[in-house]
Amino acid sequence: MMPYRFKDARVQSGISQKDAAEQLQVSAATVNNWESGRRLPTIDALEKMADLYGVSTDYLLGRTDAANPFRRIAESIDKDILPFLHDHPVFVNNNRWGLVDAVNERIRFLDGNELPFSDATRISALPPIFQSNSIPEGRKLSRDEIGTYIRVWVEPISKDEPLRQEMRGWYTVKDRFVENELGQRFYLDTYGNKWLAFME
Repeated sequence: MMPYRFKDARVQSGISQKDAAEQLQVSAATVNNWESGRRLPTIDALEKMADLYGVSTDYLLGRTDAANPFRRIAESIDKDILPFLHDHPVFVNNNRWGLVDAVNERIRFLDGNELPFSDATRISALPPIFQSNSIPEGRKLSRDEIGTYIRVWVEPISKDEPLRQEMRGWYTVKDRFVENELGQRFYLDTYGNKWLAFME
């Protein structure tokens, strides 16, 4: 069996021993004891450590060389897509997995910490085969660009997946709103809050 990787995982994640102790809610001496092999963490502490460092528990225990086996199958996504992934897991800042809270525009982590969408970088999500809703394709348009198009693809921002699927689609651009063939409208003054537009 390979040696435990508590220290290696912490160093690779760029977290100091002091910060790790604070996040894991233990003393710095306890983290030092784990890393030196004088003591072993509890199962709960091991799970928190894995989440904090963005690795698997098997990696920490030396049972695998793959730090995070799911990282390889995750696909890079644009930050603008986060409002469409409510309650879905994302891999954030090349470091850890969290759940998207689109309502409050935050990513929530197992340890109770939160990250605002604005602070998220290098975001990945599992490919569509592993998730229930679809991610919009094409380039997101700015509000000013919408008026230069005759038709745009609209993605409603909603945690109600059936409603979102029903309302998404091609909309004709009007003066103050976009409208689909059923007469459903999204007004420009709600752009970015209730809907986003994409080019084909």
